[in-house]
Formats: sequence, C-alpha cells, structure tokens
Amino acid sequence: MTYADFCQFCGSFIQHMLELRIVRMDKMEDRYSVLIRFDEQNSTDAFYTHYNGRRFSSLE
Repeated sequence: MTYADFCQFCGSFIQHMLELRIVRMDKMEDRYSVLIRFDEQNSTDAFYTHYNGRRFSSLE
C-alpha cells in the first residue's frame, strides 16, 4: 500500500488530515496500520464512524 493508494481510498477526509503514517505489521504480509492526526475531533469521529472495520481496497 502506498500513501497515494490510501489517500485515494479515504479521499473525502484527506483535507482534514494533518499527519499520516503507514506502519507495516511485523511478521504479517499485507497487514498495515495507519496512524492519522486530524485537524478536529469531529473529523476524527466522522472518519472512525465511516471506516471502522472496513477493509482497504485500492479499487475504491
């Protein structure tokens, strides 16, 4: 996964993101965590509600 792939996946929230880090999980192929800092708590809550539990797809 690249930053561009992830940004495209969550496009409508990108303007609220201040920092973004992609961390690959040790000993697990194709498993990543994404650390995001948002501009406001409301943006954070909306992102969580929309994407929590949803699998990443580069086709979206």
